[in-house]
Amino acid sequence: RALQLLMETRMLDLATLESVLDRVAKKQKTVSDNAISLIDILINAFEDAKRRMRDGTETVPGALTQLQDLIKQTQEGCSSNYKGYLQELTGAAKHMDGAFSELHMYQTKGWNPESSICDQIIADHLYRVGCFDIGEVYEKETQLTVSLSLQKPFREMFHVLEQLKCRDLSSALEWCNEYSKVADMSSSQSARLHELLFQLHKLQIICMLERGEKVTVVAYVREQLSTPHVQRNPQRAKETQRLVSAVLWAGKLASSPYAAFLDEALWNEAAYLFTTVACSALGLPKDSNLAVCIAAGYLALPTLAKYAQLRPKFRGTACELQMPDFGPELQFHSTFACPVIQQVSTPNNPPMLLPCHHVLSQSAINSLVKSGGRLKCPYCPCECAHDQCMTLHLYNIPAPSSA
Repeated sequence: RALQLLMETRMLDLATLESVLDRVAKKQKTVSDNAISLIDILINAFEDAKRRMRDGTETVPGALTQLQDLIKQTQEGCSSNYKGYLQELTGAAKHMDGAFSELHMYQTKGWNPESSICDQIIADHLYRVGCFDIGEVYEKETQLTVSLSLQKPFREMFHVLEQLKCRDLSSALEWCNEYSKVADMSSSQSARLHELLFQLHKLQIICMLERGEKVTVVAYVREQLSTPHVQRNPQRAKETQRLVSAVLWAGKLASSPYAAFLDEALWNEAAYLFTTVACSALGLPKDSNLAVCIAAGYLALPTLAKYAQLRPKFRGTACELQMPDFGPELQFHSTFACPVIQQVSTPNNPPMLLPCHHVLSQSAINSLVKSGGRLKCPYCPCECAHDQCMTLHLYNIPAPSSA
């Protein structure tokens, strides 16, 4: 969401800037055409004066006087047109500075990342978004090794996505059948694959219902949606019942109680889920490293810039930096910050649960232990023994899916 918002905002800025630059380009062409026209007139005047002086129809002083006046007029005309072009160009530069003025606030001093790493991240991102030709050119220009191993699977992925846009499910189903043969698939990958297969079979059935193929739908449901992965899942089993019930409205879904099956969002959801499964099959997250960094930076940089501006005014005083909510899409690991020592927990300093249900880090608890191995909670009157504190394990709990 953050990346999408960033892209929409920047696309509007770029669209406005593009119109401004188009106006500058048109002005430049007009100025150039006018200058060429004036110079052609001047050249013709020189040729005409040369011919008249040779014929003796005009004296040399008279011809030179006329040419001097014409040169002056040509120079004034070119200068006037060029000033108008410079005004347009200056206006475009000011607009660019205004549209991207916040970028000057985010310049990091003293940070010099290794260029080869940045080049590889950019090249990987180009492949991840389907810009294969640009990615190859970029790798050649930056003298990187062409990532053929990364190109092939992503080319296949984008081929399937293009087929999904055309409402063709054959490539996606074939890819899933091939991927299902992988032996060392994790449980989470298997769960996502079965969810994707169900979505694809559901869309296939919807296409059959649109064509009015009642008998084919019933046979397809018996063949593809009678598996344990569907029947043991209450939500999928309920959705299968709805698909079977929709057979009564085959050929006229738009005017039926099942018109929601024709929603374009179902295809977008299948494409999103396929992208997630395909990237997971490669051992990669759905979004590239560059995309995640841009999205996180878009959310965090305004707060950091404001903090950097205000920090000198509150030097010597405690100033807490409250970062914005990044949302679940940018939260990859559960973390715990100890309220006593103000540090994020680590494997060597895990969070500990006290009997009073307050949570502190192991280092904080060790510092609070008194003689006899007992300690008092700093947030309530509860006292306990050190061995009563339990290590607290934090896990990412996925949000419940909507029915």
